[in-house]
Amino acid sequence: MKRNFSKTLVNIVLLLGLLVGQAASAPTPLTVESFLSELRKANDSLEDVWAKATLDLNIVLGILPYTEHLKGTYFYLNPNKHRLEFQDAPSYFDKAPSMFSWKLPSQEKYRAEIAGPIKQGAGEVYQLLFRPKAHQSSTLSITCTFDVENLRLRQQKTVYRDGGSVDLKFSYWSDSELPVIDRVSAAVAIPTYALTGSAIISFSDQAVNKGLDSEVFGPEQEQE
Repeated sequence: MKRNFSKTLVNIVLLLGLLVGQAASAPTPLTVESFLSELRKANDSLEDVWAKATLDLNIVLGILPYTEHLKGTYFYLNPNKHRLEFQDAPSYFDKAPSMFSWKLPSQEKYRAEIAGPIKQGAGEVYQLLFRPKAHQSSTLSITCTFDVENLRLRQQKTVYRDGGSVDLKFSYWSDSELPVIDRVSAAVAIPTYALTGSAIISFSDQAVNKGLDSEVFGPEQEQE
């Protein structure tokens, strides 16, 4: 009887040790704050970018097809400043500001949730979902999708309360460890103008980590 008791006690101790070991080795739960911290680390090596940009636009405005070819400039400054400007850009893009500015929304104005890893295609992604705190905001939601392997932003979809949307997909330099954007494709819907269509934004002559002046961004503007 005493031997059986000792054997049972040993088994209990071993089981407790196993449970403690599993708890210690369990992965830390993913939070918005921890993800954003890892995202900043992944982008630390890219300080700034200046590049030439071209916009090829193919849309239907009402019932009329319309094309546009514009030339402009793209600026990026670490950690989260983007500016894309085109001379004589159509005024209807004022209704879809995320078309030209895809920085992550401020947590002061948006509630954020994190999900992932999520199976997508042949790989996995993380998704950050932002919803505005202000009920009068013109934006309904912003979903940002990141590659699990390198935390690069792959897609950003903004949905507006009027039914409009801007869905951006990003590709990067393939021969560089730096997350330098090479091309953006966009699907756009702006109900106010009865507009639907697509756009390709291409970048060339990228100047990387050359010391960009922050004044090119002007006053801080936050998407409403």
